[in-house]
Amino acid sequence: MKVLHVIPGYEPAWGFGGTVTSVRNLCTSLVERGVDVTVYTTNADGDGGRMDVSSSPREVSGVTVRYFNCTVSPKRAFYSRGLSRALSNNVDEFDLVHSSTVWQWHQRAVFKHCQRANVPYILTPHSCLMESAVEGVGMTRLKRPYWRSVVKPTIEGADAVHFLSEVERERSERYAGSGRSFIVPNGLDVDQYHIDPDAEKEIRTSLGLADDDFVVLFLGRITPKKRIDRILEALPNLIGTHDHVRLVVAGYVDDTDYLRQLKRKAVELGVDSHVLWHGPVDSERIRKFYSIGDLMALPSDIEGISMALLEAMAAGTPVLVSDRVGNYRTIAEENAGVVVEPTSRAVREALESLVPNTERLQTLRYNALELVREQYTNDAVAAAMMAAYEDIIGDTTSAKIRWST
Repeated sequence: MKVLHVIPGYEPAWGFGGTVTSVRNLCTSLVERGVDVTVYTTNADGDGGRMDVSSSPREVSGVTVRYFNCTVSPKRAFYSRGLSRALSNNVDEFDLVHSSTVWQWHQRAVFKHCQRANVPYILTPHSCLMESAVEGVGMTRLKRPYWRSVVKPTIEGADAVHFLSEVERERSERYAGSGRSFIVPNGLDVDQYHIDPDAEKEIRTSLGLADDDFVVLFLGRITPKKRIDRILEALPNLIGTHDHVRLVVAGYVDDTDYLRQLKRKAVELGVDSHVLWHGPVDSERIRKFYSIGDLMALPSDIEGISMALLEAMAAGTPVLVSDRVGNYRTIAEENAGVVVEPTSRAVREALESLVPNTERLQTLRYNALELVREQYTNDAVAAAMMAAYEDIIGDTTSAKIRWST
């Protein structure tokens, strides 16, 4: 089976966030299972610049990757004439195309050239077709007509839409439609993540944290939809009774204005001395960085299945999430984390109940580890995706895939 994956940014463009990590994990695991995978991507680095790479095929973690020059806007549009030409010339060499470029112009090229060559293709929106994402992020007045004229036809032309969770599928119906779709979550190498006491001590010391500080960790892209402000607003009351609480905010800055607003809010709330602004964590250190967190907080307005969330759970860090996170139902059903409404009050009440409750935190930690090992391993995800590919290529519907037709 020969599969082409098209995505705006790929390893090592970690600044794009969890999408790059999840697609990298999927592609490398498929290769390990014998699938011939090629990735077409751009040289956008995820931070508004371009990587110094050629478009010649190269092997990256076992996957054949071609990086094409980002002709226009490496920050948002990611348009590449070279990538579009390569699709035109080569798409008929593949059995299936898997696209993660729903809002980018590349998707129009995928749609056009796959139809011409009669090659099936699937789309993975990575939560960006959820109603709250379309209407609550970016310039809605421009997105709606663009969706009608450009995005919608490419969705209707797809052989299937791949969602990460049932929640994402339900909340995407307005913009993704109710056509054929299936669910396969993100995956990760669970064994790479674990609590490391030595790493915890080293990192805490380097950050100026005491051994007995209770660390609420946010790790992810610094962008408004993550609603880090809700954690800040929970701190004044929390610190009043638990002075040893510290908030560590780490990740790539996607919105510098939002970061400035957060820092100003911390000062206004009188909690700035309890907040540490760390910045990005490199791909090697991140596996140990979760060790410093007594709790990982992700009170987002919009979220698919966050890779940072899965990594925290695999590392044994208890999690607090909003009910806008794509797999919140599974987390709640398995008692693998605390799920709250997306409000500052709900976040505050949850934190106030968790900080002194070591027994509850230990239960969450154990259940999270069990859940990740059962449902979110790279091997399980790759096996499910291969079955979905085979269904699409063979025009079948296997029972083991959660299809909706």
